[in-house]
Amino acid sequence: MFGQSRISRCAALVLLNSSSTLVVAQIPLLLPQITVTAARVMRSDFDTPRATTVIGQKEIQRANTSRTPDLLRYAQGVYIQNTNLGGGSPFIRGLTGKQVLILVDGVRLNNSFYRFGPHQYLNTIDPNLIKRIEVVRGPGSVLYGSDALGGVINIITKRRTDFSSSADLGGLIEGRYDSGVDGGSARAQVEGNRSDIGFIGGVTGKIFDDLEGGDGVGEQVPSGYDELDADLKLNWRADEHSEFIVA
Repeated sequence: MFGQSRISRCAALVLLNSSSTLVVAQIPLLLPQITVTAARVMRSDFDTPRATTVIGQKEIQRANTSRTPDLLRYAQGVYIQNTNLGGGSPFIRGLTGKQVLILVDGVRLNNSFYRFGPHQYLNTIDPNLIKRIEVVRGPGSVLYGSDALGGVINIITKRRTDFSSSADLGGLIEGRYDSGVDGGSARAQVEGNRSDIGFIGGVTGKIFDDLEGGDGVGEQVPSGYDELDADLKLNWRADEHSEFIVA
């Protein structure tokens, strides 16, 4: 009897020690990347029959730039032509201007008021507001019209819930100087939410010096400029399936 009791206590002790060292590995779940530009409905990259590149938060933070055209350098098959500091015209499949469609939250940026297209005005969109950029290479005229002959660039901006602050009202003040272009930018932003209503608003100012040409060309005067941009975005979630956005 004494021997059996001792064996039982030893077995219980072994089981107790074994359970205390048991570790369950957590396997991360990677969700498929979703795009909406290529087919105008939500689909994963694998199910999209078009050449698509998504520039996400990782690439945007790594770029650390105040100029939105610089972010498109991360997109395969996109060439950026810089005709002045801060500006940039994207080329897709050898086409640019009014043959490459630019959307902001799915709303067409192209219009007849710009020169050959709005692409020198991409820098008016502050990179701090961008959640991701979807680039579709190749003709998209069936879905979007004749100005999508070369491709489509859809800039999707952040919502109030995309910012780290959990307070009802928050904001930021940011400034930067770029010695490479002898220019800088500053932004003041405020965001807030109350129940089902949220908003983001801000003002961005930029200063760019004259472009310095290479091979003895010298300073290109006047190519520098000052810029002041303002933005406001309101969203109201009516129910689980409906949301209204005004920007």
